[in-house]
Amino acid sequence: MDVDETPARIRLDRALDGLAVTFRGMTARGDEVQCDCHWGSEEELALLKVPDAVLDPDLLHRTWTAPDRPGHHA
Repeated sequence: MDVDETPARIRLDRALDGLAVTFRGMTARGDEVQCDCHWGSEEELALLKVPDAVLDPDLLHRTWTAPDRPGHHA
């Protein structure tokens, strides 16, 4: 069996597709500002404000674990 066709991979792909549909078009607030250690560079922060932008996994992790963001879940 091809690794891309395993039941687990198919479930993962469906779950990720569902997340993409749920969060499609969502962005950081236009007036969002933050230090480089949490959100990254000005370019990375700008990318968070672009609907449907593909984000680097490291940037996603930093934004999710930022201790001062609303609804923090780290």
